[in-house]
Amino acid sequence: MTVSAEALRWAVNVSRWQPSTQQWSVALNCLPQEVQQKCLRYLQRDDQKRAVVSQLLQRACIQQLLGEQWSRIDIQRTKGNKPFYAGSLDRQHAPNFNFNVSHEVGAIRSTYRTKRRALIQ
Repeated sequence: MTVSAEALRWAVNVSRWQPSTQQWSVALNCLPQEVQQKCLRYLQRDDQKRAVVSQLLQRACIQQLLGEQWSRIDIQRTKGNKPFYAGSLDRQHAPNFNFNVSHEVGAIRSTYRTKRRALIQ
């Protein structure tokens, strides 16, 4: 795996996204079945959209920063429910791969870094 950058910050305004049935299906099908099911457990469509976009952002950043194949990305959760990348890392290029996803009203912000360095959000 190779790292293409040391850090990424992305933000998505999901409140403005009104996917068609086909777009929604495509977005969901980019995620593993068990993740799709977790996203669809939310009763409100806006909550489902936030969950799906959050999962897509996490995977896209891992793919871009670590060069991991989309189908091999494994995101687990700590006991405190914080997501982490559970796949193998090239510690030389990503000694401290770490990420945070923040869900705010209508928006999702994500910050990813591969080295120990404080990022101001």
